[in-house]
Amino acid sequence: MTLLSSLHRSLWLSASAALMLTACGQKAEPPKAPPPAVSVVVVSAQDIGGSREFVARTEAYSEVQLIARVEGTLEKTNVQEGGFVAKDQVLFEINQDTYKAQLSQAKAELAARIAEK
Repeated sequence: MTLLSSLHRSLWLSASAALMLTACGQKAEPPKAPPPAVSVVVVSAQDIGGSREFVARTEAYSEVQLIARVEGTLEKTNVQEGGFVAKDQVLFEINQDTYKAQLSQAKAELAARIAEK
């Protein structure tokens, strides 16, 4: 080997080592932004005076008449008068004893007629 080739070789090794050392070094952490400035207010309970009373007349924008499809005794009311109701909401419950008895009787008559055939 000649002096020139060994010199090239040493330079390449040194340059490679320097490159690897700088590449593996720790990167500087970017500076963190300071926290944002906020205003602070102390909260306290106090009376808010100044109420006003007005005389007025209100009217519902729509009304509905409820008509039962069957007769019976009301057992339970599920809404308050003047309250809001949702579509398909059960408003009232009627005593079902009479209807259950009629259903049982109809089933018995059906079974008897089927047995006759």
